[in-house]
Amino acid sequence: MPLIRIEMFPGRSAEARQQIAEGITRLLHETAGISPAATTIIFQETAPQDWFVAGRSHAAPKD
Repeated sequence: MPLIRIEMFPGRSAEARQQIAEGITRLLHETAGISPAATTIIFQETAPQDWFVAGRSHAAPKD
């Protein structure tokens, strides 16, 4: 039973999240034989100012 957690910036529509979830579920079914009923996907939206890479916030001005 896979649990897929997707972390991304806010702003995707409900329809976009639905399409992403359906695509990932289908891919797991087609490539690994995992039943769609066994796949759980959780979307976590994180604001850019709370997302850091190499010590820099994504909300920080670009150099």
